Amino acid sequence: MRYSVLLFTLLCPVLLLVGCSEETTVAPEPGEQAQVQEISPEALARELVTQTGWTVAEEHADAAGEVALPQCMHGHWIEFIGRETLADEVAHYEWRVRVGQGEYDVIGLHRIVKERRPWRPVRVRENVFMAHGDLKTFIGCFQPGLLSSHYPAEFGIAHHLATEEIDVWGIDHASTFVPAEATDLSFMADWGLQKHGDDIGTALGVARFVRLLTGSSFCKMNLLGYSGGSAQGFSLLNDETQRPSSLRHVGGFIPVDTGMLNDDPVYTQANCDVIAYYEELWAAGEYGEYSALLLFGEPARDDPDGMSPYIPDLTNLQAALAIATGPFYEGYPNHYWAGEFDENGIPTGLQYTDVDLLIDFMCNAPAYMPTFYTSQSMRAHCTGAEPWTEHLPDITVPLLWVSPAGGFAPWETYTLDVIGSTDITMLEIQLHPVEEQDLDFGHVDLFTADIAPGLVWDPILTWIRDHAE
Repeated sequence: MRYSVLLFTLLCPVLLLVGCSEETTVAPEPGEQAQVQEISPEALARELVTQTGWTVAEEHADAAGEVALPQCMHGHWIEFIGRETLADEVAHYEWRVRVGQGEYDVIGLHRIVKERRPWRPVRVRENVFMAHGDLKTFIGCFQPGLLSSHYPAEFGIAHHLATEEIDVWGIDHASTFVPAEATDLSFMADWGLQKHGDDIGTALGVARFVRLLTGSSFCKMNLLGYSGGSAQGFSLLNDETQRPSSLRHVGGFIPVDTGMLNDDPVYTQANCDVIAYYEELWAAGEYGEYSALLLFGEPARDDPDGMSPYIPDLTNLQAALAIATGPFYEGYPNHYWAGEFDENGIPTGLQYTDVDLLIDFMCNAPAYMPTFYTSQSMRAHCTGAEPWTEHLPDITVPLLWVSPAGGFAPWETYTLDVIGSTDITMLEIQLHPVEEQDLDFGHVDLFTADIAPGLVWDPILTWIRDHAE
């Protein structure tokens, strides 16, 4: 019998022990935290272009630099981190963008793009903006080769699309910059689903104005939301339905392995149980949940044959594999990676992703996720009616639904019955018989598997080209 690890039940007490080592503080009520004055994506884009040294298109040259940036209490609004060269004339650019007054009110902005020559990106209409999942980063999800010594730097969907002259942008959420040694996490007490969706909207606006200023189209962008990023994307689209078309940023949506609603009563109750756990954490002053990926990944990297302190009778490497391949909810087949198991059901490896890449992925995870966000992101599945789902029937943008058989999307397709889009394309990945769904292609395999380029990334490329605005 397969060694089954119920991920949520297993990790709750472990993560609670980690969280209790933090100093608990009294947080402001959600929404009370101070905000900077309204952010101008156009002003930010102009500053970004200036700092990066890109050439402004002739039709915008006279206006370049005329918009003055407001002063911010804690420094500049934009910080250029740098540029690195990948393969095939593709470069990776990175910035930090301030979105609030607090120390960690900063998001990351990335661009992976083909260049005509160094520091001169190609001008293309086709584009995609990528929002990463929970306890993940843009690079960890979409360009994992940059974080692994076991894979070439160019391994990742972002580079894969950029070589085909797709302009790839993406975000790192503010929580990804909170260090593990942080003890007072009260600043993230009100970091919920609305903030994550709003920050994606800000980053999208900057990307669109940069593309306009540098000679690419100002057309709306395709948004790819992976895992938690999918829920954040639906939240943003929910809000955009209430704005004039000229103020919307998203022209097409690619929700990857997560929806917003479901109609399965048992699955609904599982989400409700998770919400209760996180609401209890929040009420106790535990505003950030420590990463299970780090908790299991680092021992697997540093002492793979040592015995796990968290799962009896398993080594640290086996415990990491158990977390990677075990079901997230009891009775459901959704898991992160498709595993291999011995005759006793003990995990021995992965079917489609290299184990070294798995460990690199886990060890490069952010340290914390806001508990307020996690509880909110699951509320729609529990109640079916929340502010961020109120206008889902008004969403009409074209949509590509990416659904691995071993992931979460197969249980959340009810979302597609609710939204108003009529242009819906299904990308369903099934490599095992139905009775082996618990062994099938998993949630993270989509971006780390050796076969992902042909199985997942190329169909996404085709859809983007077919839906160029």
